[in-house]
Amino acid sequence: MAIPSASAARPVYPGVAIMSKPDLSDLIGIPFLDGGQDPRIGLDCWGLVREVFRRYGIELPERLIPARDAEAIDRQVDLDRQSWVRCFPPCSVPAVAVFRLGGGGVWCNHTGVLIAPGRFIHARAKTQSCIESLSHPYYSRKLEGLYRPGWLT
Repeated sequence: MAIPSASAARPVYPGVAIMSKPDLSDLIGIPFLDGGQDPRIGLDCWGLVREVFRRYGIELPERLIPARDAEAIDRQVDLDRQSWVRCFPPCSVPAVAVFRLGGGGVWCNHTGVLIAPGRFIHARAKTQSCIESLSHPYYSRKLEGLYRPGWLT
């Protein structure tokens, strides 16, 4: 699958030196590993978010929360959103995509990265790491929001 071009999205964050259009092709098909932070071994959803942002030259904090602990993930996302800025399409890329998967849609327990208009990359145990469309019926219903780290605005 061809990686969508980030250049089609709005310009990246003003006033911040961010690398443009990093190569993400090697991140497709990486096995899901709970707590995974190394693309050579495996990644969980936040590990993939960190790796994509790192390739844009942005360091995000490590989060080692078990993937099955939806409530703890939700609490951490809630804390993070206090310093994040919500954005609406078309968003600058990269942007953190927050989803409510499982658990009856109560908790924000999954993250991915908007990498092009309407396209995000994420890691799940069921799919490994892959690129999906935000307009897919499953993900469009589960998307809680898109966010930029607040210190980049």
